Amino acid sequence: MYVRERASSNLGLLPAGADARTAFRALTTGTAMHRAARLSPDERRLTFLRTEPSGQIMAVLPLDGDEPIMEIAVVGEANDVAWSPVDDRVAIAGSNDGITLGIRIFRPGSAEQRDYLMGLVGADLDWAPNGQILYQRSGNQRFAMLDPATGHDSLLIQPGEQGWVFRPRVSPDGRNLAFLWNRDGELGLWVSLLGDTATRRLAPGDLRPLRWSRDGRRLWAAERPVGDNRERLVEVIYPEGTRRVRDTLPPGFELSDMTRDGRRLIVIRRERQSDAWLIELP
Repeated sequence: MYVRERASSNLGLLPAGADARTAFRALTTGTAMHRAARLSPDERRLTFLRTEPSGQIMAVLPLDGDEPIMEIAVVGEANDVAWSPVDDRVAIAGSNDGITLGIRIFRPGSAEQRDYLMGLVGADLDWAPNGQILYQRSGNQRFAMLDPATGHDSLLIQPGEQGWVFRPRVSPDGRNLAFLWNRDGELGLWVSLLGDTATRRLAPGDLRPLRWSRDGRRLWAAERPVGDNRERLVEVIYPEGTRRVRDTLPPGFELSDMTRDGRRLIVIRRERQSDAWLIELP
């Protein structure tokens, strides 16, 4: 006899401050893994990655309405997605072969696709207001900026820095970059001026940036304190660094994105199914 357990996750919409167990509105259903959800610039659509036994699929879903999910591409392997702020393209940190990561750009509703920097890209990326893509270099110790128009890229955080950098989020005015930095074993939310090598720690802790406010004065981040399996939504004021907890989710829920006014959250609800099997041996 053995127990078979299957993990899945689905996306949903949740008003900030509401009880997730009653106010959660499911956006996807099924037994696949849905993750890496990001809102479009107009906050009317959601792109995400869906993992099934046949592979990973990048898809787009209207946030409000009855339109079906649009499957954009089978992506082999992917880690993060980001919308262009200047047109309708979507970028992923992904691969064709399931091994070598690069930046792949798609346009929903068309066959347009372009690949860049295969083998040089890490797991995370974001699209800056100037149309360039800020991405994590392979090795996860520095960020770089790609210009899709020319294919040229340049380093932002120079080699030699200690630790690992994750979850880049560019401010709406394109001046600041927020990211999670595990620097010398100490986690913190850091901000760097784009075009400058100067960085400063905004707040300590395992704070994964989600989104800047429209005016660039607030930064929302997801935090999971040590020893606690409940994720929290934290608001950090820039540049002062003062912080407050805005919401605490129940176990099994994870923050993926949110609207810029801070009122609606895109969350992942993790689910597990199990059953017992009896095998009769001859």
